[in-house]
Amino acid sequence: LLEDMLTEQGYQTFLASDGKVGVDLYKTNHGRIDAVILDMNMQEMHGKETYDKLSEINPDVKVLIATGDPESSDVLALSKNKHVRVISKPYSMNELYQALQLLA
Repeated sequence: LLEDMLTEQGYQTFLASDGKVGVDLYKTNHGRIDAVILDMNMQEMHGKETYDKLSEINPDVKVLIATGDPESSDVLALSKNKHVRVISKPYSMNELYQALQLLA
């Protein structure tokens, strides 16, 4: 659903089933990716570890963290980075679009 909504708004999307797949996709396509929407609770690789791996590929990676727990220590630590924004679940599509525009 999120992928379809973003595509309708003109975004090109890459969908990853977990953090490991996301890192592999980013490694291959980072020149074509403007921002990453990152869930903190994933199988295979937690959101913080995923962010760390993405940052190894590109220290300036722009990340929108989508989380149900915006006060967690990992989210608070990551949110101090100027290339990271946090959006709390549940969120509206307008909130998502605004957060993505702030990362641009």
